Amino acid sequence: MKIDLNQGEIVQASLLNYPVDMHEKTPIEILSRNSMHQFVAKSQLVYSNSATELKIDNVNYQTTKTNYELFDKDNQLIVQLTGTSDTGLKVVKTFKILRGSYLIDISYNITNTSNKDWKGYLNTQLVQSSPLSSQGGVFKIGTYSGPSYSVPGVHKYKKYSFDSMEKSNL
Repeated sequence: MKIDLNQGEIVQASLLNYPVDMHEKTPIEILSRNSMHQFVAKSQLVYSNSATELKIDNVNYQTTKTNYELFDKDNQLIVQLTGTSDTGLKVVKTFKILRGSYLIDISYNITNTSNKDWKGYLNTQLVQSSPLSSQGGVFKIGTYSGPSYSVPGVHKYKKYSFDSMEKSNL
């Protein structure tokens, strides 16, 4: 797993026990950011500075090490990022990784060090660029890769193409 210290985003993650195929030991990559494609787990602090405007409260994090490892004797790995936001929040973002699990527990400890009230929330999202076109084949199984949403009581999940998203904002 790789974490970008700008906002503390997970920009690369692989499932080590699940290879790309039976003949290769390369683990399948579920999150990535490169020049061709992006699929990342974002989390940002968002605040309101007026009745109608929301802004991202940028946090550039630091950490005590550049590499972390879960050793054989350990059952969990704790990665702690610390930073100060543009509005004066002191933020500690903690990633807790348990041996034998792909679940990552993320928690925040936020202290307002400014003399102003801060009103905001945590925005989390999976962000994906438009997928590259793939060549179909007789034995290739297609999967849906794109946005969808539902409105309770009105309709179940409605799918949208990436092309339609480029033409109008959902």
